Amino acid sequence: LYDAERGTQRSRMEMAVESANLLADALQDKDRLSLLFYDYKVQYSDLTPKGQPIRMDAAGRERLVATLAKVRPAGGTAMRSAIETAWQDLCDAIKADPADHSIRVMVVLTDGIDNASRVSDADLVRKIGFTQTDGKGGYLGDAACKIPVFGVAFGGEADDASLKAIGAAAGGETRRGDSAEIREIFKRVRELRGCAGCAPC
Repeated sequence: LYDAERGTQRSRMEMAVESANLLADALQDKDRLSLLFYDYKVQYSDLTPKGQPIRMDAAGRERLVATLAKVRPAGGTAMRSAIETAWQDLCDAIKADPADHSIRVMVVLTDGIDNASRVSDADLVRKIGFTQTDGKGGYLGDAACKIPVFGVAFGGEADDASLKAIGAAAGGETRRGDSAEIREIFKRVRELRGCAGCAPC
């Protein structure tokens, strides 16, 4: 994978790990992060079991970096299933504590074509696409769970068309991943923290 900004070839795994690290750097100490891995299955990292996000203070960032350094590709891409799982868990958390107005955002990193999900693009858009009109004067998704989805796709085989459709319907966007594009997408994530009327989302 050619990183145009750096003028060098880099592996997709290097770019993915750098992306996750850049995301952590974009967060504040009070922010929390959950990490899901997906290949042929979807599972939370041991660092952040379901319902136990890690705080992104100095200690949290150090633990995240150490975890990401150990990640190795395992084949398979259940991207849509991972998005559905993360969205549902976030939505459940929002409904369980409506007094918590924390801004929820999903960031999806992918380097392949989805070949292991049982949910289609259209199904997922219907479930989470809160900016997509339903043709009846309203919008798709659950009004209580407006969770933007941002994507970063690496390499020529990455399923960016699917991720772009899902992200656009869920109030986000997708970029192809070189260093400059990665920083730009996370700039948008940072801006969400200061937007008026965003919470709860």
